[in-house]
Amino acid sequence: MKLRHLLKLVVVGFIFLPLAGAFIFNVFTGYGVTPTNPVARYIQTRRSLEFAFEILPDGSLSPKPGHSLPDWLSVVVADTDGFVVYSALPAVQVGTRADFGHLTEIGHDADRSRSRFIMENLVIDGKEAGRFVAFFEPGSPDSENQGLWIGRAAAALIILLLLFGAGGLAATRLARSVRRLEDAAARISAGDLDSPVAVRGVDEVVSLSSAMDRMRISLKENQAARSRFLAAISHDLRTPLTAMRGYVEAIGDGMADNPETMERYVDSALDKGRILEGRIDELLEFAKMETGEWVMRFEDLPLKAFLDRLASEYRDEAAAAGRQFSSAILLPEDLRVSADARLLERAFENLFTNALRYVPVGAGMHLRSRIDGEGLILRFDDEGPGIAPEELPRIFEPYYRGSGDGRQDGLGLGLYIASSIIRGHGWSLEASSKPGEGAVFTISVPASGIRS
Repeated sequence: MKLRHLLKLVVVGFIFLPLAGAFIFNVFTGYGVTPTNPVARYIQTRRSLEFAFEILPDGSLSPKPGHSLPDWLSVVVADTDGFVVYSALPAVQVGTRADFGHLTEIGHDADRSRSRFIMENLVIDGKEAGRFVAFFEPGSPDSENQGLWIGRAAAALIILLLLFGAGGLAATRLARSVRRLEDAAARISAGDLDSPVAVRGVDEVVSLSSAMDRMRISLKENQAARSRFLAAISHDLRTPLTAMRGYVEAIGDGMADNPETMERYVDSALDKGRILEGRIDELLEFAKMETGEWVMRFEDLPLKAFLDRLASEYRDEAAAAGRQFSSAILLPEDLRVSADARLLERAFENLFTNALRYVPVGAGMHLRSRIDGEGLILRFDDEGPGIAPEELPRIFEPYYRGSGDGRQDGLGLGLYIASSIIRGHGWSLEASSKPGEGAVFTISVPASGIRS
């Protein structure tokens, strides 16, 4: 059951149960207990006569078959012509002309206890049907009211029990579920991520319980991933640092006893230092992204000039590393995009650095661009070993490193950072590859993001 349905049920109960009780009580007092209040006597008499008599199709007044009047009521009824159609007094015969002025005296003479009477026109279905005089016993208020008040008390007690029972059941059920949720939240807050959260109750509480359990599982997975990440970071930072320390200690111990050995040790230590610096830069960039300090500052960027500058730099870096880099930036000079130049340069640098790690000596890397009907396409591909099909869906995940020879040079954050930057611009970055045929990274810029 949904919470709103439960609350609606309680509200409807508070509104309609008293009305239902009042209706039952009215029927109960109308047909089972003699009213003693004069106004109630009058209303009950009129109602009883309307139920017991009917107007026939020919316009005459007649008692209804199977209907009788209450025991406490003695009545004489005449039609509109003044002829008696019903009489509870032996002295008044049906079919005689009624003398209502004399009837009150007959009623009193027949039974002196009948000291109260009503004389009134009889109206049925809004139409005057005749006239009546009714006699009734005054009765004892105490004896008559005893049954009346017992009925009232019983009806009120039943209604209250139903209301309190329904409200109490709903409140107890809801409170029990909330307490269980509170206990589960306290366990999660205390670090217990192994106990499942399973609370039964109304639908909303069950849904909240499921959401809390998903949160627990997510926290547990994040905790495990963080532990693995910290272990990996410790290892990845310690490895080049240990190597640097080894080279420095070797130099200090006099093991570099000739200039060639000294130069080799120094170059190796510098290489390890550059690896360590690159990993620290990745960590800092990742930390800025995770803490919200990584804020984009968009500007109108001339894309062709921007890409030509990067291509020139990459060409020199690739040549220094024994690789080749080529570009074909076929874009209008006045084409502009809204971008953060600093972060966009970081994304392209990560793509270039990633390719440089895996592309063998003598192989090439290429940057191409084209405009189609849907926008702008930037394509960065290489002549490396490619990406295995089982690894391709995960290359943009943080901390994930492939199985190639270049995996030892990074923390698995470069492509994740590049993808985050590209998506932060409202663009898309996709990767495709076939083993042995290199990798292709495609950046798509929608037409709405291009200005000229």
